[in-house]
Amino acid sequence: MVRLKYLFLAGAAAFGLLLSGCGSSGREQGEADKTDEAPKEAFTENIAILLNREEKGAEAALMASVLADSGFGADIYYASGDAALQEQQVGEALEKQAKVLIIEPADPYGFGQSMENAQEKGIPVLSYKEMIMNTDAVSYYVGYNEYEAGQAAGSALRSFLEKTESESGDADIPPRRVELLLGTAEDDGAWLFYQGLMEEITLLTEEGAITIPSGRTTFDDTVVIRDNAGAARHRLMAFTEESFPDIILTNTQALGEAALSFAMETRPGLGTVVAARGNSDRIRDGLENGTVAFTLYYDDEALARSCAQAAAVLASQDTPAISDYSTYDNGARVIKTISVPPVIQMPKELRE
Repeated sequence: MVRLKYLFLAGAAAFGLLLSGCGSSGREQGEADKTDEAPKEAFTENIAILLNREEKGAEAALMASVLADSGFGADIYYASGDAALQEQQVGEALEKQAKVLIIEPADPYGFGQSMENAQEKGIPVLSYKEMIMNTDAVSYYVGYNEYEAGQAAGSALRSFLEKTESESGDADIPPRRVELLLGTAEDDGAWLFYQGLMEEITLLTEEGAITIPSGRTTFDDTVVIRDNAGAARHRLMAFTEESFPDIILTNTQALGEAALSFAMETRPGLGTVVAARGNSDRIRDGLENGTVAFTLYYDDEALARSCAQAAAVLASQDTPAISDYSTYDNGARVIKTISVPPVIQMPKELRE
C-alpha cells in the first residue's frame, strides 16, 4: 500500500473491447510463459503492459488500443498473482527493449533486480493502481486519489442537503442526523478518504446542518473491521427509531449495500437514505427509488486510458500531465502521481 508522506495523503469494469493477436502470459500446465504482442509489422516500438490477472484483459485491450492510436505496439503480460513470475516478465520486457513499463504489481513489495535493471536502462516505470514499494525506479504512480474522493463525498453531501432543503421549502429543517461507516482501518485508502471527507463534515457540523448523535467522528470510531456487513448492521442496531440516522454515509460498496438493506428492512418508513460507494445494481436501484442520496465510484476505463496516454507521452520523450507532485511516497522517494477524479451520481430528481 502507498505509504503516507503527509498526514492527509499517501488509492467490475468490462469495456467490451478485444485486441486481436493477444493471448496471455502465465504458467499453463508446464508450458513456457506466453506473451501477448501487437503485430511487429505494424509497430517498431512497443510498450509493455504487465497486469496482475487475466481478468484485467479488457483494461489491457483498451490500453493497447490507445497506444496503437499513438503509434506504439503493446506486449501484454499477466502474472496470475505470482510475484516471481511478474519479476521474470519484467526482465523479458526489458530484453525486448520496451519503451515504457506499465505494471500493476502482483506484490507491491515483490520486485528485486528487475526494477534496478529498468532504472539502469532508463526505462520509465508506471506503477498502475497500486504503488510499487521501496524502489526509486518508479517514475509515476497512476491510481485513484482517495483524499480527493473524500472531499468529493463531502461536497456531494452538502449538495444533497441543500437541494433537499430547497425542495422542501422549509427553512427551519433541524440538523440531519448522519452516521459514518467507513472502510477498514488496514486500508490506507480509508484513512485518506476520511481525511478528505472530514473537512466538509466539520464545516457542516459547525454550521448546524448536520449532527452525529453517536459521537463517532474519529477515524478509529468510523471504520468497520474488514468492511464486514454484520459489524455494520450491529452498529446500526444501537439506534432507536427516534435516533436512527437520516443519512448513513459509507465508503465501500459492501458497507453501502449493508446499510441500505438494514435501513429498508428494519427501519422502513423513516426516510433514511444511504450515501453509497460503488455502481452495483442495488445501488443504482437505490438512486432510482430515492433510498440512495448519492454514490461515488471510479471509472476504471478512464484510468486505463490515462495510463496508456501517459505511457505514450513518455515513449515519445515528453512529460505527461501530473496530478500530484509531493504527497505519495513509496518508501524510497516521493512519486509523481497521475489520477482521475471520482464519478458522483445523485438521484435523477436532484441532478442539475
